[in-house]
Amino acid sequence: MDIEWYEFEKLLITLQGKIELIEEIQRQKGETFNIFSILNMERHEVKTHSALMYDLINPKGSHSQGNKYLELFIDRVLGEKEFDFTNVNVKREDPTDDGRRIDFTIENSNYFIAIEMKIDAGDQDKQLMDYMTHANNTKKKSKLYYLTLDGKEASEKSTNGEAFDYIRLSFTLEILDWIEACIEKSATLPIIRESLIQYANIIRKITGQTTQEVTMEVVKIIDNPKIAQAATEMAQNLGYVWALKEAEFWHTLWSQFNKEESKKSWVLHDDFETLYDESDKLLSVQEIAHRIDSGRASKDILFGFAFYNDVSKVNLKIYQYNSTGLCYQLENLNNVSLDIDTMGKSIGITKKFGKYRWGESKINLKFYGYGKGDVPTYELFNDNEMDKFVVLVANEIRKHLNGIDKAIKDIS
Repeated sequence: MDIEWYEFEKLLITLQGKIELIEEIQRQKGETFNIFSILNMERHEVKTHSALMYDLINPKGSHSQGNKYLELFIDRVLGEKEFDFTNVNVKREDPTDDGRRIDFTIENSNYFIAIEMKIDAGDQDKQLMDYMTHANNTKKKSKLYYLTLDGKEASEKSTNGEAFDYIRLSFTLEILDWIEACIEKSATLPIIRESLIQYANIIRKITGQTTQEVTMEVVKIIDNPKIAQAATEMAQNLGYVWALKEAEFWHTLWSQFNKEESKKSWVLHDDFETLYDESDKLLSVQEIAHRIDSGRASKDILFGFAFYNDVSKVNLKIYQYNSTGLCYQLENLNNVSLDIDTMGKSIGITKKFGKYRWGESKINLKFYGYGKGDVPTYELFNDNEMDKFVVLVANEIRKHLNGIDKAIKDIS
């Protein structure tokens, strides 16, 4: 079956025009206003999702609606049809005997339900296995749920490689369905209703879902076998197309610094082993793109490079991280006379992670496929815009390197 790519291209252009119209209508109606986005709390596991969900399922929550939202949760999310709400007890961060804390527990005289939630955080050693042991020790009918953005399986690290029954849940399906049911039940409670509408929109965003209006326009376009095939093949190759653009960015940025920094105190090196081959030769854009695309599929791989000062033993890394975009990481390698906090403050890299200090770039640049639901920087497909981003990031890096140099002199 031959694909009529020209016709498909025309349909995509038409779709983009309709998407822009939908977005403009949303802006005019104020639908793009979202308190979670404004406060940069979209992906905060504890302060946003855990706090809001707990208040809703807690019969004593600030909503003052008793069991209303808990009953919907038990029914729509957990699928429990025989649950006694007479003496129900809902807890958050419920401690286990070995000192761990379960995100949510729901308990009555017969049931003990434990729910572990993950947004961006990784699994801990034996985490789910310990929660299952704790639940079983209650001597009640116990169930363990594992809630993630897309309903993925827990890692072997969390289960310790053991096979036991736990139930996977997702924000994409079960939680969004529950929130929409809560919205419907809150028709006469405008403050609660509007807050939940904003939260539902955040769930759609972080799980990569479009609005219903856009979805319906896509449905209209994919209406015959040839168009369906074209759309599917394009979707299957979309990751690599974006990987090529990401690779082009890193390649251009690396090449620029490789020329100008080689004679200075800072030495450029591929700390992440993603841009160079075994012979320390810079890979082609296509080879880097292949590493990025395959690496992203396997997860837990960072892409970027680093600057190392052999005299001061300081390392500055720049890389793309899941949900934050471009990040910097500052490391003091065995120079006892230098205080990493002082250096970090001098360039605005102050967040702590072990012996490192890290901070986000002020340049809003995000590649496709890292933080699900994040809006990637589409402007990278314009050559002039790509060049502008390379210059912006390069200037930011130079500013950081100069700031570190100055801080080292001041400390010395």
